[in-house]
Amino acid sequence: MDFYNEFFIGKMTLNHMLPLKTSSLFFIKSIVFLIGIMVVWGATLIEIFLNPQGLYLTRIVQSTSPSEGILYLFCSKFFGMLSGLSLMGFAISLAKWVSKKVATGHLLIAFIFIAVIGFQFALIIKGSWHWHWSIGTSSLESFKQYANMLTISTFSNRPTFPDIKETIHWDSVVMNVIVTIISGSFAALLFNSKRYEIYGK
Repeated sequence: MDFYNEFFIGKMTLNHMLPLKTSSLFFIKSIVFLIGIMVVWGATLIEIFLNPQGLYLTRIVQSTSPSEGILYLFCSKFFGMLSGLSLMGFAISLAKWVSKKVATGHLLIAFIFIAVIGFQFALIIKGSWHWHWSIGTSSLESFKQYANMLTISTFSNRPTFPDIKETIHWDSVVMNVIVTIISGSFAALLFNSKRYEIYGK
């Protein structure tokens, strides 16, 4: 809502007077939000690492590559959130660039989110040999994967995985990195365009 109010509606009067490019302002706010999201998410690590029945002690430490499991745990979340924020910036900037009408902007923002995240979701499900999946839940059987900010857990048709390392899919992380680069680049171009700046930040 803060991004929407500031970059689409332009409610933040003070930001109109800052000697910053709109893209720079969005980048700074995105970093602040990203830090906030990761700090809130960090609270869940207490259960993951300190609970005797948590993911680390029951599955990660017993896998063939605990270090890769820990790295994936952080990277998947970080780049999932980063791609979500960059896509949000692109959707808002494109909606404002195309039309000042609220209804049109809402539809365009919703369409971009559904299209991009839906495409990523389809690739994650298709690229996995697991039979079952769930959204927004945690499991001791598998690592979470992220289609932007959407969390996805995939499960095997077998009762449990012999090694949780088998549930690591770096391709989902790579997809989020690609989305971050592409959507972030387009957002920067649109935010700094003369047409956007004429309407105001």
